[in-house]
Amino acid sequence: MNGFDRADQRQLGVVLHEYAEHVLDEVALLRARTRYGDVYVELFRTLAPGMTDAGFRSIDHELPPLGARENRFTRAHEVRLAVLVRAYAEHELDQWTALRTQTTCGPVYIGILNVPAPGRTHEDHRPLDHLLPTPDVGM
Repeated sequence: MNGFDRADQRQLGVVLHEYAEHVLDEVALLRARTRYGDVYVELFRTLAPGMTDAGFRSIDHELPPLGARENRFTRAHEVRLAVLVRAYAEHELDQWTALRTQTTCGPVYIGILNVPAPGRTHEDHRPLDHLLPTPDVGM
């Protein structure tokens, strides 16, 4: 994958939403290795005390209508999520991105970060590396 275009951005939104809709209980902590280091993804349903959703950008306008969605999350979706998160981190991520999507169970907040969030460690995040080919080093 060279670069990260608008179609990739839409696909990332769709797989993040499907994960939030079909897999997420309350919190999910994921990580993927990139050629620049690790990227951390946090999905959560409840904001921490004192936190507001003002800084979270909605991805819902990028999603296909409900009837046009796959409405499931399979192993292929998990692989696609890992590939897109890595590509996003390598081509778009500066320090962090804060996203939001609406699911049937309410809002889900998504953080994509180049370091673990305060209070979290590298080991807290479930690796997605087994789904990915080794990142190209030295490109």
